[in-house]
Amino acid sequence: MNPRAPPFPQPNSECVATSKVINTDSTSVLKSVVANMNLIATGASLPPLEVRKFSRDPCEFFKFKTRFHQMVESQNLSDEQKMSRLVQFLNGNARKAEAGSEGTPGGVKKAM
Repeated sequence: MNPRAPPFPQPNSECVATSKVINTDSTSVLKSVVANMNLIATGASLPPLEVRKFSRDPCEFFKFKTRFHQMVESQNLSDEQKMSRLVQFLNGNARKAEAGSEGTPGGVKKAM
């Protein structure tokens, strides 16, 4: 501690009135803080992934599948939302082949 540092400001009445604790369960709060810190650290240090459309080139499939997993499959989305994203990330014949599966339960797993 620096003895010459200015004193830490105390919260004023406005600050206290607007701050609300939603969940007081320490485990939940800690998990939330850690998750947010990880999101901030990851998001701040890495550029966003580029969406590359896939058109059935076998040489590009593994790269596409990996990126799709990182951007969509690992997210908390419904099957329908994931399938919609998949169709968005396709071109040409690949898009035509999967467009009919949009809205099908488990469609992403079947397509990938």
